[in-house]
Amino acid sequence: MNKKGMDVTMFEVAFGLIIAAILSVILINIGGKFLAENGKSEKSQNSFYFLKLADNLLAMNEGDKINPNFLTKKDKILLAFNKDSEIIKINELNNCIDYKLSEDIKKPVKCRDKNCLCNCNADLSFIKDELNVDCDALDVVCVQMPLSINSDSSCRNFMIYDKAEKLYDLEAKKENNNFLINY
Repeated sequence: MNKKGMDVTMFEVAFGLIIAAILSVILINIGGKFLAENGKSEKSQNSFYFLKLADNLLAMNEGDKINPNFLTKKDKILLAFNKDSEIIKINELNNCIDYKLSEDIKKPVKCRDKNCLCNCNADLSFIKDELNVDCDALDVVCVQMPLSINSDSSCRNFMIYDKAEKLYDLEAKKENNNFLINY
């Protein structure tokens, strides 16, 4: 009789371990999805402002002026690539950005010979105080624009980057067959 009692106890222990393992997997999946959704909402906020800005520009008529907002994230940089440029050189952004670029920024393949507004990946290296920019990553969003995008500032290329989350009030005009954006 004692032998049967041990067999049942072993079976119960094994069954309990299997149930515990299944519950652990379920809890880990639920926790992982919760954390992923939290990260997505932060990224989607930046994407929302980017897509809203692009939509507002595309809806403009010649002579229109608008004041859209744009929310920065430390891991994103807003860049305009105009049809006639294939690369943004480091020295072209010296007066436009507080950080040194690690290398020239190549126009994304998806933009080719078009005007584009892109929300590229950015990684600020604190060791070298350099900004690494990647516009060809899979998660980079670019919107083709019918006109070039410029700024009144001394910058040759329009761009916005801030290492902190910051809401910019922009001023955009459509004139002389281009978009002029200032902040």
